Amino acid sequence: MTLQPLIQTPFVIQFHVILVLYCILSGPFAVFRKRGDRVHKFIGYSWVLAISLVSLSSFWFKELKLFDPFSPIHILSLATLIGLYQGVSLVRQRRFAGH
Repeated sequence: MTLQPLIQTPFVIQFHVILVLYCILSGPFAVFRKRGDRVHKFIGYSWVLAISLVSLSSFWFKELKLFDPFSPIHILSLATLIGLYQGVSLVRQRRFAGH
C-alpha cells in the first residue's frame, strides 16, 4: 500500500482525509476520557473544529452532482454542522447530558 494516490489528489481532499483520520483517532479519547477535565475538553473542542472542517471541505467535492452542484454527502455535511451547533450550544448551557 502506498500514499501516492493521496499525494496526487487535490489539496482539499488531502486536507479532508487528514482531518477525518484525526477525528477517527481522537473521538474515542474524548468519549472515554474522564468527563470534564482539561484533556477531555481540549480533545472535544479540537474534534468539533476538525469535524466542522471535514463537513465544510466536503462542499468542494462536486463529482456526483445529483442535485445540480450538490450530492447526498452535502445533506450529511449540513446535518453534521447543525448537530455540532446544537451540541456546542448544549455544552455552553451546561446541559452536558444532552450533548
